[in-house]
Amino acid sequence: MMSKWGIDMGDPKEMWKEVDSDGYGSVLFDEFSVWAIKKSLDLDDDDDVPDSDIEVVEIDRQAQAQKYLA
Repeated sequence: MMSKWGIDMGDPKEMWKEVDSDGYGSVLFDEFSVWAIKKSLDLDDDDDVPDSDIEVVEIDRQAQAQKYLA
């Protein structure tokens, strides 16, 4: 799928770090979604809203975790 989107997977570890924005070692759906939107990844055959209607919201997972642990 990544090659279909034109993503160079020559260094998968580096790509994983880029997508895993909170650095916890796993890529959550929202992390992947934010990354995919920033990369303007879109399949031609899907049904979705126009890109202009999408709002990207970054979540600071570390700050959120600290808030709930305190």
